Amino acid sequence: MIGGGLVGAATALAAAHAGLVSTWVVGRPATGSEPVAALEADVAPSARTVVGGSDRDLRVYAISPGTQRFLDRLRVWSRLDASRLAPVFDMRVHGDAASGAALHFGAYETATERLATIVEHRELARVLETAASYLPGIERVEGMAAGFTVEADHVVVATERGPRRARVVVAADGADSPTRDAMGIGTTGRAYGQRAVIGNFGCARPHAGTAFQWFTSEGVIALLPLASSAGDGAPALSLVWSAPDALADRLMQEGPEAIAARLSLLVAARADSALGPLTALGPLAAIPLLMRSADRLIAPRSALVGDAAHVIHPLAGQGLNLGLGDVEALIASMAGREAFRDCGDRAVLRRYERARAEPVRTMRRLTDGLARLFADDRPAVAQLRGLGLRLFDRATPLKRIVVRQAGG
Repeated sequence: MIGGGLVGAATALAAAHAGLVSTWVVGRPATGSEPVAALEADVAPSARTVVGGSDRDLRVYAISPGTQRFLDRLRVWSRLDASRLAPVFDMRVHGDAASGAALHFGAYETATERLATIVEHRELARVLETAASYLPGIERVEGMAAGFTVEADHVVVATERGPRRARVVVAADGADSPTRDAMGIGTTGRAYGQRAVIGNFGCARPHAGTAFQWFTSEGVIALLPLASSAGDGAPALSLVWSAPDALADRLMQEGPEAIAARLSLLVAARADSALGPLTALGPLAAIPLLMRSADRLIAPRSALVGDAAHVIHPLAGQGLNLGLGDVEALIASMAGREAFRDCGDRAVLRRYERARAEPVRTMRRLTDGLARLFADDRPAVAQLRGLGLRLFDRATPLKRIVVRQAGG
């Protein structure tokens, strides 16, 4: 495994649980005393927010029930600090202001315990890192990989700590994966001309485990519930504002207090989002948004997982779920192989590629289609969007199917 992020750690851990001996090249050595420093160094911007004794991570994930079950099988879910987890019981999606259309997803309505669980990046990295450090069968190699050579029945990976021999190379080293380039796998995609502006905000009233999303003329604005016991005991929300580049520049220049005022006006305009005034809890970050897909998921004795394989728009909050789904499918293919095949056998890797083709294609088309649809400001298109949201909101059986599919 090459890559020190969450997906790389999960791959090493899943392989060990399947009885596979693995070498995990983490990307760069950890610095300081914090055990997840190496993990955070290899992912998109992650930061801490410290306000009034609280300690919140800027980067959070909406973990689906299916991904939760996978993490539970890896014996890490129960190791998460429960006080830092926020269940999502409801989601309210608002369309164009002119149409007034809205869509409601509820856990009770769709016969599920919860729609998702909001988990901080640093907390998930901590438990994965800790488990991978103690589980037998994982050799952790600090430093960068410098390429690999494919032989008939094995590969040799060059690392800063010397060569390592393996049956297969798994690239989990991010969207700009150098390992993918070494495999000779190209990519297709496009930049959205947007950046995700992220930050944490306090709300005057409890969010009751509700996530909110607005499709506006200024981009897609999502407010995700955060745990209220992260040091200060106050209700809080995580903002992900997918804003056009020019607006993202202005938002970053205006600062968190000005954004808090903007968001307060937005939530006050909706009777079902009675959160009260919002207050800034710390700094902002901005991440460029793009769609990117690898031309294929495998090459001779090598495979791609996570962002190395696909990057999607964050409006559905499914990026990490999709990447961990890759890990689960890949390790299942390896563990279920015939006795006469090794882990890097092409037939084994092809089973993985086929298993992920439809889930990845479906999520990519969904997120890209929604991003394109709500970026179209023509009045006729806006009317159709509003009509579609209203009709879908009334179709409870269809909503139940969608929630279960998204939940894995």
